[in-house]
Amino acid sequence: TTYSHPFHIRSAQLGDQSLMQRAGDAGIALIILVGFVFIPTSVVFFLVGERTREEKQLQRIFGVGTLLYWFSALIWDMVTIIVSVALSAVIIITFQLPVYTARLNLPAVLLLLFFFGWAMISIVYLMEKMFQESSIAFMVIYCLALFVGMNTMVMRLLIDVFKIVEVSSTFKSTFETVALVFPPYALLSGLVDITRNQLFADIFTLFDQDVYENPFSMKLLGRHYYTLAVEGALLFVVNLIIEYACFSGIKANKRSSLSCYCNEDSDVAEERRRVAQTNNRYDILRVVNVSRVFNSIFGKKMAVDHISFAVPKGEVLSLVTSVYLLYKSLFYQCFGLLGVNGAGKTTLFRILTGQIKPSSGEARINNKSIHRLLSSSYQHLGYCPQADALDFVLSPREHLKIYAKMKGINSLHIPTVVIESLHKFQLTQFADIPVNALSRGTKRKLCLAIAMIGNPKIVLLDEPTSGMDPLSRRCLWQNIQNAVRTQCSVVLTSHSMEECDILCSRLAIMVNGRFCCIGSPQYLKHKFGTGYTITLRLSEKHYNWNEAIQLIKTAFPCCILRAHHHNMLQFTLPTNNIALSAIFITLQSAKQSLRLQDFSVSQTTLDQVFVSFINQQRNEFNEISHNSNETKYVNKAFVASSLHIDQCAHKNSIIHSTESETTTF
Repeated sequence: TTYSHPFHIRSAQLGDQSLMQRAGDAGIALIILVGFVFIPTSVVFFLVGERTREEKQLQRIFGVGTLLYWFSALIWDMVTIIVSVALSAVIIITFQLPVYTARLNLPAVLLLLFFFGWAMISIVYLMEKMFQESSIAFMVIYCLALFVGMNTMVMRLLIDVFKIVEVSSTFKSTFETVALVFPPYALLSGLVDITRNQLFADIFTLFDQDVYENPFSMKLLGRHYYTLAVEGALLFVVNLIIEYACFSGIKANKRSSLSCYCNEDSDVAEERRRVAQTNNRYDILRVVNVSRVFNSIFGKKMAVDHISFAVPKGEVLSLVTSVYLLYKSLFYQCFGLLGVNGAGKTTLFRILTGQIKPSSGEARINNKSIHRLLSSSYQHLGYCPQADALDFVLSPREHLKIYAKMKGINSLHIPTVVIESLHKFQLTQFADIPVNALSRGTKRKLCLAIAMIGNPKIVLLDEPTSGMDPLSRRCLWQNIQNAVRTQCSVVLTSHSMEECDILCSRLAIMVNGRFCCIGSPQYLKHKFGTGYTITLRLSEKHYNWNEAIQLIKTAFPCCILRAHHHNMLQFTLPTNNIALSAIFITLQSAKQSLRLQDFSVSQTTLDQVFVSFINQQRNEFNEISHNSNETKYVNKAFVASSLHIDQCAHKNSIIHSTESETTTF
């Protein structure tokens, strides 16, 4: 037997002998990356969901500032990372992977996983703003992380291990330094460096040589720790800067143009002049000449065009106050915004809630600019977004408790406040059921209950009753009216004319981002109405359209036939000093000869006023449709939307009338 000890071997020969084992270790590192990158990437589900459902904005309105929101998210996510690292340690120790358990390798690997999670979370915080769908965001970020990590690692293996690509030492050093900026590569290369260090140490131990290097040194993982720690901190600060830029108090340009007020309705102009008074301390909400312009590939789009209005405080003024101000405070407390999709209602609401900044003008709550308010100054504001801003895991009771705490309600009073809210909005039987098991109408009731909690002075409601059954809708109407009676001002948007007619003491109709009219529902019907609407219901078995039409035309020559459906006829009759009694006498005398089942005479409905403005907007689109392809596409979409509104309004006006002036025989 022959022995040769010590056996002298060159490092190049050592590298060739361990080539396959090192490749296997790189495969283990890749498996660790595939599994561990899932943890920080999954954070995007909650971030995108909270933003798109407007939970994030609702929390901000309830007092959660930018720093508090992101630091609380960071703390929770880092706790998740720490738990994941601890579980990884248990797995490594359980399976006794020698490369990762020898000497200082285990704490070095665990620290590397921690800093990888830290850096990846900051990257996810930045990238989530690019997506509107959480599942797509997760897949893109997850696949991108794997793609970057694997490709950069393959390049390193080709250069450093397999020696397939010949490069200079300078290029190699530069590549490794730049690639460390990508956390997936930093994790992979760090794990490979640890296995390589341990492999060399094990081989040279056979020859009584200790070449093991401290994995925490800058030569090995120290630079990885430093790069990931600094990168995570910098990206987190960048995220905060972006958030503050989105919600900052940068003042919008107060540019205005007198030409933009041409052909403006007299009431809208009067409201603009009234709002321009700087010392009006009786308005809780003042929107002064607000505009918002969006840029697109087709040019600039004016979504909100120089809007001005004010909502008075919902408080009863003393008798010393002038009659005008007392009237304004008592009756101008619920303000409604009507308009088809794309009219600018949601954009205006996003300005009022501070989500976007106006291109010009400003909005003020309690005489303080919305875009200069601190989060704590939103205590007087309630908000019900169009989407269901709810956490689907929590129950209605838990939602109300959390938002009551955010609102600053005394913890001793929170149980009572929650019980009262559940009772008022008929949520008691659903109090402890997760939100994802509730119906759409119940979710909307919970959203309104959250908006009303804490008795805010002004509440913004964006289509609060959409998707609700008639009974639930009546419940919400009653609660809104009760809130108005208890010194709360309300601003709401809706597609329901009936809802605005019942709830709103004043409303405005938006067309192409501008107010076409403003005033009480009754005032608008009187000013823009076409007179009376006569609806005849003929006998099902024996009826003659021509005879009925001829009789009405003879009695009222200026009468216009608007619609006929089966045995129903509808006419529009301009007032022209025609006595209402004369209309009833004529119809009553003809009831037998025309075989009328019943007839009704009503004032012009709010639906018809709304449709008349929609037709004006449609005509404006038709006039300019030849100017650009963009206008043509928008015109088609708008006409379809307005035709749907027209048909719904026409159907409602025939089937029933909600006006108090309607009389039926």
